[in-house]
Amino acid sequence: AISARGADVTLDVKGFDLHTDSPLATRGDVVVSGTVAAVEARGRTARETVEALALRAHASLTGAAPMAADAVVSAARARMFDAAGHALADAPARVVVRLDDVTPILSAPRETPGACHLEATLGDVEAKLDATKKKDAVDFALAAHAKSLAAARPFAPGAPVPLERMTLAVDWHGHVERMWDALPSIRQHAKIDLGDPAVGAVAARSLALELQSKGTAMTHDATLDVRAAALALPGGAATDEHVVLTASVDRPRRALRVDLTSEGYARSKVVVSASFDRA
Repeated sequence: AISARGADVTLDVKGFDLHTDSPLATRGDVVVSGTVAAVEARGRTARETVEALALRAHASLTGAAPMAADAVVSAARARMFDAAGHALADAPARVVVRLDDVTPILSAPRETPGACHLEATLGDVEAKLDATKKKDAVDFALAAHAKSLAAARPFAPGAPVPLERMTLAVDWHGHVERMWDALPSIRQHAKIDLGDPAVGAVAARSLALELQSKGTAMTHDATLDVRAAALALPGGAATDEHVVLTASVDRPRRALRVDLTSEGYARSKVVVSASFDRA
């Protein structure tokens, strides 16, 4: 159930020329703006409240493709509660969306090309997503960072992890081809950096995870690179740790290969090759 109070919405239209027989030929400048004093959404497992919500959406219709539009939604305070009433989030929020170079294909909507830019902020957490779509492929890039992971404390109230001083940075980009086929192909690179990570008596100055992979669900190659700077274990001196895991799977040939190398507390290399039968 959703309830709202104190809503005020304004529609500003200039030079509007509607073409019902050919919607893409419609012209005009359309702006929708509004404010809502408070919004509440209740579900079986959670409740969300938003205070001082503001919205502005704009589209400039030129009568032909490509098309563009943008929107901004912000809230002075956004809160989330679990079924027991415990607060899970409480912070200002803002979302920005921009669409560019959109050329609608009415006969096959999913093939419509275009570009999308999304920004989202909730307290100390910020994220940006850029995606450029073609007929059957998409390039994407996601960047996110948090000055503190304190917002995650309600999800792990008793965990011996110093979330309040830990930082997070994420960089993920890639390319997907044949996205409507049964076996889409992906090429991706992702990096996650944690500052001041610790679990109990185990701590490090930083932890970096880097993943590269390419292929499909049938054949795939992946490499995971993990680096821990100044890793300290109970009773031992701090040292840098480096682990690289490489995996290759070829389901048509029923083959799997895994390589693991490590440097730091222990220097080792493990190679595993296996074949498996079809179920």
